[in-house]
Amino acid sequence: MDKQTATILEALEQAAISGLCRDGQLEIGMQVARTLYPEMSEAELLAIAEAVYKRSVSAE
Repeated sequence: MDKQTATILEALEQAAISGLCRDGQLEIGMQVARTLYPEMSEAELLAIAEAVYKRSVSAE
């Protein structure tokens, strides 16, 4: 797992611990991804957040 993915995953996990729903977790993931990839569109950031979220859910 690369550093960017790990950073997004950590943010998603913290959001989950805080009790945020899936959409809230994805929003947090998008915010973190935006800092890592500022040139990407909202749709691309959402795709990254969703991919990391799915990866984290399937790992459980």
